[in-house]
Amino acid sequence: MVRWIERVRLMHPSLHLLTQSLFDHRAAAQLSPGQWDLVIRLARRADVLGRMASTIGRHGAMAKLPVEVTRHLRSSMLLADRQHEEIRHEVRRLQGLFAPMQLPLILLKGAAYVIGELDAGHGRMVSDIDILVPRDRLADAESALMRAGWVSTKSDAYDQHYYRTWMHELPPLRHMRRGTVLDVHHALVPLTGSLASGSDAILAAAVPVPGWANVRTLAPADMVLHSAAHLFTEGE
Repeated sequence: MVRWIERVRLMHPSLHLLTQSLFDHRAAAQLSPGQWDLVIRLARRADVLGRMASTIGRHGAMAKLPVEVTRHLRSSMLLADRQHEEIRHEVRRLQGLFAPMQLPLILLKGAAYVIGELDAGHGRMVSDIDILVPRDRLADAESALMRAGWVSTKSDAYDQHYYRTWMHELPPLRHMRRGTVLDVHHALVPLTGSLASGSDAILAAAVPVPGWANVRTLAPADMVLHSAAHLFTEGE
């Protein structure tokens, strides 16, 4: 980690300020007003301002920062908290939808971090909900979701064919009333990619979330592998 941050410092000074402030609350406390102006704009653009605020707040360092800075940080935390409450609300609805089908609700990425109360979820901005469904139950899940008000965001026949033939997920779904976006995966990476593999072992290793009946997340090791694969195949 130290060598990686040093390389970032030499190649991208402004990005170095962001990563240093994101991981080290003591470094954040040393920023000048001008540096804070840059860091806040970069963090907001990268959707990590809430994450930074959470790290600084958990270390009790918020009081050491200028009032103008804390306003932005506290605002980002309020937004993240609001999103997390919406995630919990949607997961409860999905939980009730999947249980009668005897189909576990397996959460991925941001929703998994938030519902699992993991450190990676603190202050995290979540734009949609990602779930993993066994491929042989994909039709059952899609039918149940459509009856519950979820509709495809892709109406073009080409897009539908592309997703269903080559990709690792259905075309994104959006709820007609609430506007929430749901990505239903049957694999973790695109089927045409060099990293493509079956999901049986990953599904079998999924772990229950305490306090959430029928809700699971990937095993910790699989979470790390999924995050790495997502970075390599989708660039974020």
